[in-house]
Amino acid sequence: MSYQTLIDGLEDIITSGELAKFTKKDVSQGDYTLLNESHYYYAILDYGGFRRERDVLGGGWSITWTIIAMIGVLYQNDKQVNDDMRDLRDEFITRVSENPGLGVNAFEAAVLSGEETPEIIEVGGRPISLEQINIEMTEVTNFTEAD
Repeated sequence: MSYQTLIDGLEDIITSGELAKFTKKDVSQGDYTLLNESHYYYAILDYGGFRRERDVLGGGWSITWTIIAMIGVLYQNDKQVNDDMRDLRDEFITRVSENPGLGVNAFEAAVLSGEETPEIIEVGGRPISLEQINIEMTEVTNFTEAD
């Protein structure tokens, strides 16, 4: 498996369906220059850390991959950004929770964690509210050291 497979799966999940807040134009894979463009919603998907662990009972290995999703909305006022970030976060969590393998059968589940408060940054004179959500995907393999 690869990070690219996971990030592609996540992008498809958050941009699919007529009720999706993100379009393909609102999402980039590791390219933070997207923040320089005039969008209302933003999602930057990037790779994070990983962990490879031995399954003592099963004899195989598991690999936990982390994807970092920076989601954001153009800041207009406090009430708007609070409501829109809440709705954006809710939709993101729901879409990943409903598709825990991100469309890839080899994965057990997606575990999400987020920051307490979105951060407001200024890019090109435009304030953007950004929040980091970490998605951990666990891949269980049947390989043993003898393999």
